[in-house]
Amino acid sequence: MSFLQNFKRSSQRRATATVELAICLPVLVTLIFGALEAAKAIHLQQTATIVAYEVAQAATASGGTSTSAMSQGTSLFTSRSIVGGSINISPAVTNLTAAGTNITVTASIPVNQNSYAFAYIFSGRTLSATVVMQKL
Repeated sequence: MSFLQNFKRSSQRRATATVELAICLPVLVTLIFGALEAAKAIHLQQTATIVAYEVAQAATASGGTSTSAMSQGTSLFTSRSIVGGSINISPAVTNLTAAGTNITVTASIPVNQNSYAFAYIFSGRTLSATVVMQKL
């Protein structure tokens, strides 16, 4: 008789564990993938900030131009595996740009093209960073 009672208790415990798993597993999986997407978004924002800063430094350096700065920004995007990143330098910097001119650089990264498989969390968003430096 005790064998049957132990079997019943064991069966009930397994059923309870199955129900707990059915409830908790989707929640845990959602939390894990949400954390991964949030970490990727933070990484993309940091990359946009770094690219904007580096491009601004290259553009405002003595002898720097918009084209040389843009090529540096493009290589930074490539080295970080960023797809579809864009850089805007305003006003255009040439050798004739006067010292002391404020140069605004904006780097933008589309999240959809650079996200993991779960892009619907940040669907349609573009992360951008803006840096203003004076031409030397």
